[in-house]
Amino acid sequence: YPVIPSKFCFVCFFNATATTEIYTLSLHDALPIYLQWMPHRDLRSVATRLALRSADTNDKEGWAAAIHRFWLSAQSSHAISSLLSLSALHALHRLLAAGELPASLFFAEYGPIRRPGVNRSYDPPPWRSPQSVSEELYYTGLLHSADGRAVDRCRSLMLPIDLRPILQQQVEEQ
Repeated sequence: YPVIPSKFCFVCFFNATATTEIYTLSLHDALPIYLQWMPHRDLRSVATRLALRSADTNDKEGWAAAIHRFWLSAQSSHAISSLLSLSALHALHRLLAAGELPASLFFAEYGPIRRPGVNRSYDPPPWRSPQSVSEELYYTGLLHSADGRAVDRCRSLMLPIDLRPILQQQVEEQ
């Protein structure tokens, strides 16, 4: 075929680093990546709810690592029954069975997640006093977006991959 000269040139650059990182993760590293996707304010709230944050820290990576260690530790088996209501345990069981659920259906059944922002505040804050099952799971670091979007804009929800076997065992013991 003959080459026809053109005045236009299209150049596209793709940064596939995030996608590549997601697919090359070991199961052990999955939770910190999902937690890194959480907005700073929400991650701080999870660390606060789980009593893993000191007042003077503002380190997102440190919070993610502490939350990760918390859920992988042997003490988490006792924590799940004290942190979650029976309704939240039921939702956890459904997520474990399905692997991933459509966000719109999950929120319709288990309630929305209130996320404080610049022009939104709640008293008491949702991580201290969750008003829905969705909030209980989200503010304990267990409910995550399956597509990397903010949890209130995602298409589907899931549990962290590396916690599924641990959570499955704990839910069965309840």
